[in-house]
Amino acid sequence: MARSVEVRVFAKSSTELTQEETGRNYRFIHIDGGHSANEALSDLRFAAGATLEEGVIAVDDPMTPEWPGVAEAIFHFLSSEKRFCAMVAGFNKMLLVRRDCAASYTRHIDREEGRAEYGMTYPWHFKQLPFMNDPLRIFFIPSFVDRTSIGTKWIRYYQTHRWPKHPLLGPVVSLGKLLLGRNKR
Repeated sequence: MARSVEVRVFAKSSTELTQEETGRNYRFIHIDGGHSANEALSDLRFAAGATLEEGVIAVDDPMTPEWPGVAEAIFHFLSSEKRFCAMVAGFNKMLLVRRDCAASYTRHIDREEGRAEYGMTYPWHFKQLPFMNDPLRIFFIPSFVDRTSIGTKWIRYYQTHRWPKHPLLGPVVSLGKLLLGRNKR
């Protein structure tokens, strides 16, 4: 049975919101508010108080050059709120969680099969690097990948459809991989 999900939008500054007005029982909060360091830090602190223990905070524009205040706020928040860590970055978002809950989320992300279930395969690449003393999972499209090339489209199609994986098509797939491998060099 599918659960209904309530989406609530608070279209005002977090400095004007109260926890009594919004509640404190959110599993997921997406912050796309002020982009100055003070505004973004206020949003982060507010979200930390409004999420459940296993809650996720998604931050928009975390490392965007046009909005350095958001990055500054994230650094300040994570330095002062040791309960939280950055878990995933990509798609112009960064996901923050309480450190105690991070492993329950990252188990699925760390498995290639888990990422494939969500379509997080080629042309997206995945790597893990330290960020503020914690592992950060990063999704990105490398600059050498041409998203519009026929090779990229073919790989994407191959990864998202089952029939090309049929054993009888193995030679065709091998030839395609060989040809695409030569083009990357």
